[in-house]
Amino acid sequence: MARKKKNKSAAAAAQAAASRGVVGPDYVQVLTSSDKIAGKNVSLILCGESHRDAIDVTRANGGEEKLGWQPMGHFGFVAEILGKCFFDENENVRLKCGTCKRSNKPLPLGKAKEWANNLGEQEIEYIEPGHEMVLFWVPLDDGKKGRAYLAELFIDTFKDDDRSRSHVPRDVVRELETLDDLVLRLRTVKTSKGLKAAAYEKLRQDLKGVGEGRQMFIWADLDSEARDLNHRRILGEEISNEEYDSLIRSRKVNRQQDENLWTFDDWFSEVKKENSPSCHLILEGSILPESVELNNYSGQDYTEAASIVRCLSEDSDCSDVDLHDASFDGMGSYLDFIFRRFLHEDDGGFLHCVDPRDLGCVKSCVCDSLHQRWLDLLHPDEREKLSESDRKDRHFNLCNNPEVAKFRSMRDGGELELLEEEQDSEDESHPGQEE
Repeated sequence: MARKKKNKSAAAAAQAAASRGVVGPDYVQVLTSSDKIAGKNVSLILCGESHRDAIDVTRANGGEEKLGWQPMGHFGFVAEILGKCFFDENENVRLKCGTCKRSNKPLPLGKAKEWANNLGEQEIEYIEPGHEMVLFWVPLDDGKKGRAYLAELFIDTFKDDDRSRSHVPRDVVRELETLDDLVLRLRTVKTSKGLKAAAYEKLRQDLKGVGEGRQMFIWADLDSEARDLNHRRILGEEISNEEYDSLIRSRKVNRQQDENLWTFDDWFSEVKKENSPSCHLILEGSILPESVELNNYSGQDYTEAASIVRCLSEDSDCSDVDLHDASFDGMGSYLDFIFRRFLHEDDGGFLHCVDPRDLGCVKSCVCDSLHQRWLDLLHPDEREKLSESDRKDRHFNLCNNPEVAKFRSMRDGGELELLEEEQDSEDESHPGQEE
């Protein structure tokens, strides 16, 4: 009887699961065999994914991003566009205007958005990375109607005789001059890794009234949670795993309640309850410390982990689109979210990871609890050496690729001489990228 009850329970769970929509994988393939393996029926569920952010996977309607005109203050706009750009601190930069269109007649604000919406959808498809489409609405004396302008804005270098604004209407030039002043002020608190938080907040309070009375909108994400989070990421703020995962869990509940949409991790968790311990998850994630051994040859002195662990190359170099994408900070991947979740729930060894890249590199662990587990692989003498190196050698710390750290140390110590083409490559490297 117990057997039948379990079968009924499994059948009910399967029927409930079949009625749900599942988001996360880009595609799913199921492989089964008519022959048993080790006396068991085995099925493989292969899921392909494109390294999307968890914030995108948990969007309404299955993760489809919707854009529209969102109000944006002058200060916030400049901070965000500066966060997407990278210039030498000695370069003269200012806002430039590419495409600029004006409505034929004064329009109420709602109509101005409709007018810009039709044009914006055509223009956005071809906009360059780092450029923003902006709607300026300049109210007339009665405040009911105003002059509407659709402008493509971007930051670039300029010379004293620059005449790039000769085609721009006076209303827009006035807005650009206000924004330019903010560019100069905000550059004083910007570093290659983002904005200095305390100095940025003080400046924001000091310039709170700038642009007051004028209305400015940007073509942006209509998902307010995703918009606010990505704005903070663009400014260089570090979002903790705890805060991020809490937000994702909340969004997943909303999708389940409002749309009966389940993310892959929740679906897998339900399947595992009915099939444990015969259900396993294999991720394209960093190999766990428990899956490797850190060995030295017998008879040799212990050496730092940096001289043993080696990082493999990444899949490909980043593109211009990546560099202007908030999710390029590498902290919000849905795959990493799944990894963190099941790492804490894995009490029976069902989680397996197969990606050897960045093996042992703390910055790539995407989970704080793994840091100490990597260090636990070391001999006590090695841990002491590692700690001393981290304090004394500016080239070596746990957040860096150990090969890059060693390379830079040898280069700066004169042991290594770069060829001319390698020097050019070093000069062109992105200042905002982590090593």
